[in-house]
Order: sequence, then structure tokens, then C-alpha cells
Amino acid sequence: MHFISKKLLSLFSITWVYVVESDYIIVTGGAGYIGSHTCKALHQSGYIPVVMDDLSSGSKEFVKWGPLEEGNILDKDWIFSVFDKYHPKAVMHFAAKISVDESINDPLSYYHVNFSGSLNLLDAIRHFKVKIFIFSSSCSVYGNPINIPVDETHPLNPLCPYARTKLFFEEALKDCSKAYGFNYGILRYFNAAGCDKDMESGFTKDNKSFISIATKASLERKPLNIFGNDYDTRDGTCIRDFIHVADLADAHVLTLNHIIKKNESLLLNLGSEKGYSIKEVVQELQKISENYLGVLYGPKRDGDIVTMIADSTKAKNTLNWTAQHNLEDILQTSYQWQKKITKD
Repeated sequence: MHFISKKLLSLFSITWVYVVESDYIIVTGGAGYIGSHTCKALHQSGYIPVVMDDLSSGSKEFVKWGPLEEGNILDKDWIFSVFDKYHPKAVMHFAAKISVDESINDPLSYYHVNFSGSLNLLDAIRHFKVKIFIFSSSCSVYGNPINIPVDETHPLNPLCPYARTKLFFEEALKDCSKAYGFNYGILRYFNAAGCDKDMESGFTKDNKSFISIATKASLERKPLNIFGNDYDTRDGTCIRDFIHVADLADAHVLTLNHIIKKNESLLLNLGSEKGYSIKEVVQELQKISENYLGVLYGPKRDGDIVTMIADSTKAKNTLNWTAQHNLEDILQTSYQWQKKITKD
């Protein structure tokens, strides 16, 4: 590059403005479970993840691949200050409350955080003219499936406030994309599970996902509570599509790169396309841990879906993405991570 002296420039009354496109990616909830794994994947792909998190369920220990900005997405002034500081290329939005039970008992808090807080981010997107917004959605928007496996055209029938907040924001995101001229990626996860193979990130200590609870029970040699054993399934327990969190993280980076290259919005299911019953997961975990895992069966819970298995054909065709990890990988990494954090 050739440089021209300020004195010479002043003679011609020329003002030069250099605009450098930022490689910062804002990651709300980036100190949490899926967000932190995605930050690692972003870093490995040459991006700089900027974590926005209130650390209510995340951990500072998971912020290893970029700066941390601590605050709450209900605080619009704070959001605007972070956007103004970094002028990001894109936003990946993970920050949310995620308990089905809690959402039924305290729906207002879910509408505040998951919907109103997310709208604050859209306001910042509009103001700072950010062109890409990738949203962490959920297969729970489908409700109890009419057809298995479930593709993106399946009717939407969320069964709990948590799921409704996801669907409502999906619709807001689509409307704002049209009005304000940005592209989105809506990624509907099936059951996120597993931990980083390098043990740099994993479940937080208060993670309430089934596999996290099961691996902890196995280590502590305590009985595992299972809700319902008389569902209309092959062994009476619910069937789930477990997808390794590393595969989810890779899909986020691929989605970002696709939108940058193609300038188009995406709505995709992300699942392994394999269904395992809760009993089958317990049996596989017993093989890995070599610990007998006692089970206590309780009543069914409101809002629980009986069977959920993904059709991820669209993600395969669009992103050239497919799940690389099987159930054994998921349980091995989960069990090793639980051992690590139990020692710590």
C-alpha cells in the first residue's frame, strides 16, 4: 500500500475514509453450552466471536476464543453499546431460557427474555445495519409430530411457552428481514448433547439436559428419574434424536459462510436422523461408564413430546453438512466431561 502525507492530501482537499469489514461475530449466550462450542468453531474458521452473556447459566471459563461483554439482552442500551464497539459482521443468538417445566410455571419470564430480549437484538441489527442474524431455534416448534421423520414443512404446533417463544421470534425475524434488508438463518435443533472432544467446553454444572443429568447420576451412583414409561413407543419411553453439540457448532459456521456467499436466508433442521429411546440411552451409558444406573419412573410431564426424529436432508443439500458423531461419541464425551467437572 502507498501512503500519502496528510499535508499533500490537504492541498487537494481530499478526505479518505477506509472501511474495513469486521470479522467480529456477536454470540449472545456464548458462555453457555451450545454457544461456547460455536465460539470455538468460529475461532477455528478465522472469525472473532464476541460473547454477550449475563453469566446466569454460562461460565467465564468457557469464554476462550474472543472477548466477553457482560450484560443482559433485556438492556437495550447495553446491546447498542456492544454493537457500536465492534460493528459485527453477523449475530448468532443463543441467549435464552430453556426449561420446558419452568416455562409452564413462569411463562412471563420466558416471554420477557426469549421474545422481548430477542426483539432488542433486532432493533440493534436494524440500527447498525448488520446483514446476518443466525437464530438458535428448536424442534419443539413442531409439537408432537404427525409424520416421522420431521422436515421443515411439517405443521407447527408448539406445546409449551418455551416452544412458543421460539416460534414467535422466528416469525418476527422473517418479518424484520424483509423490512430491514438482512438475511437470517433459523436453525431448529433436535436434542443437543455431547461435549468438546478436547474437553475445552461442555455442560455447565447446572445443565438440565437428559444426558447431562444421566451422566451425573451414573458418576454419583444415584438413581435417574425418568418421566413416563407408558408412551406409545417400542419400550414405553420417549424417543429422541440426539445431535452432538460439535456438529451443531459446525452447522452454524457453515450457515454463516453460506449466507455470506449466497446472500440468502435459510431455515434448517439439525439432527442426526436417528431416534433412541430414553431406555436405550441408559443402557448405552451403562456400557460406557461400567456403572449400574438405577432408574425411577415418574409421571409424564406436560409439554413433553413422545417421538422426535429429524429429517435433515435440507441441511445436507444446502450446507453439505451431516452429523459426524454417533450416540457412543455423545455419551463418551459427556461422561468424560462430567468426570472432569466433578473433580474440579
